[in-house]
Amino acid sequence: MNPKNEKWSHIAKEYVVSLFPNIMLAEAFINGVNKSAEKNLKFWAQRYEDNSCQYLAKKSDWAKVSGPFAKKVLGSPEFLGVIMKKMQENLKTSLAFAAKVNRMNLKNSANADLLKLYNEFNRLNKDVYDYGLALVLLDFQETTYISDALSKYLKGKVEAEKYSDYFSILTTTPKRTAAREEEISLLKIISKIKNKQKLLNAFLNKSADELAENFLKLDKNIHKEILLHAKKYAWTTYVYEGPGQTYNDFILTVKEFLSRNINPELKLKEIFESEKNLKTKQAEYLKALKPDKYNKNLIKLSRDVAFVKFWRREQQSRSYYLIEPLLKEMARRLNLSVKQIRFLLPEELNGALKGKEIDLEKINRRIKLCILSCENGRGVKLLEGKNAEKFLKTVEKEKIDYNLKELKGQTACPGYAKGKAVIVNVPDDMKKMGDGNILVSFSTNPNLMPAIRKASAIITDEGGLTCHAAIVSRELNIPCVVGLKVVSKIIKDGETVVVDANKGVIKKLK
Repeated sequence: MNPKNEKWSHIAKEYVVSLFPNIMLAEAFINGVNKSAEKNLKFWAQRYEDNSCQYLAKKSDWAKVSGPFAKKVLGSPEFLGVIMKKMQENLKTSLAFAAKVNRMNLKNSANADLLKLYNEFNRLNKDVYDYGLALVLLDFQETTYISDALSKYLKGKVEAEKYSDYFSILTTTPKRTAAREEEISLLKIISKIKNKQKLLNAFLNKSADELAENFLKLDKNIHKEILLHAKKYAWTTYVYEGPGQTYNDFILTVKEFLSRNINPELKLKEIFESEKNLKTKQAEYLKALKPDKYNKNLIKLSRDVAFVKFWRREQQSRSYYLIEPLLKEMARRLNLSVKQIRFLLPEELNGALKGKEIDLEKINRRIKLCILSCENGRGVKLLEGKNAEKFLKTVEKEKIDYNLKELKGQTACPGYAKGKAVIVNVPDDMKKMGDGNILVSFSTNPNLMPAIRKASAIITDEGGLTCHAAIVSRELNIPCVVGLKVVSKIIKDGETVVVDANKGVIKKLK
């Protein structure tokens, strides 16, 4: 099929995201991935609508880029190490710059200096995407090259009933994510609070606002610990646009945890034991498999890609959190909202800071619907209004059988659960989530972690071996099935769902 005549297909979707910073992602796919994959996508688009972003591509073009790259990586797993190292170096540079900007007194800076900082961050962040997006090509949606290669190997070596457990254990990294580090830190604080009866009573009987306002009087040492915790981990749920977590947010989290009567010491013990057991099982399974050099490298590659891809997302989220004061200062000077700033193209922001008038109506329409498109590999262009509506006619319509009672996806973490389904796509949905509910999502992100920790199972439309839901579920040992394509559209809030993650099957009960 000629890609020019081929319909655009859905690749992924994310919520709470604008042109900034995702325009850098588009530019990297179009003319930067060549640094690692040695090919660029010529047909790529991003549709912004209702505070979400849908990523689109021509399937033949996606396969033309991802297939040869995956073949090269799988032929020599050590090859990817160079790419991952370069991406990590670039990310550390980008983070250091964002941290520097965060410490600056921007109110005293000239407009030209603000623009210089903005452009430099964009350049550094695109350098991260140039290499980081290569990992997306390897294991995403239908092109799950690494998962498929490892799955084929394991199915030829272990009994069917052991396959899911082997796959989950061998692809789980023993390294902690920032989300897990934050959880451990907060559990240690909660443990201290629970052992102080007066403080515990205050948490159980006062509102979060009352606690935050009077905490210094209640216990200055714990107050200081929570302040330090907030300073260190405020960014962990920020993703693209935040907001970052505040001192009051962590107070509320502690209060909710204590009201659920969960033993923090026991929870910490479970975490440390699970980490120890993971390393023991990995050694045991490798001993049983006796993989040759190629498959030993393949197992390591699967684990490393999962962690580095996740680490990249976490640390880029951190950089977006750190750079937010720059966006706020530009918004203040231009009398715009930060959301409006995020939907300005770099050249428009450049003009605005030099005194050029902004068409606010146009920007507000853009927030409701616009397309960032590349159809020839020569750069991105923004489609708005009638041009955007015309483009949407070239997008393949999703076919959904709403009568389906059973779906099969990919096991991310084995296990079994039955419970009430709750659709959670954006942070505002989390208030619906109760302990033991089945979390159903288009795809998960770090900003949904409070809901994820309450879930008895996670099921998502999107995802593969290295998606957020897969990595977090294995870290938390929550049954999880990903890549179900339409599960969040077929299942409704409140319906009873059975999740057999051992077989990658979910069933909707009447």
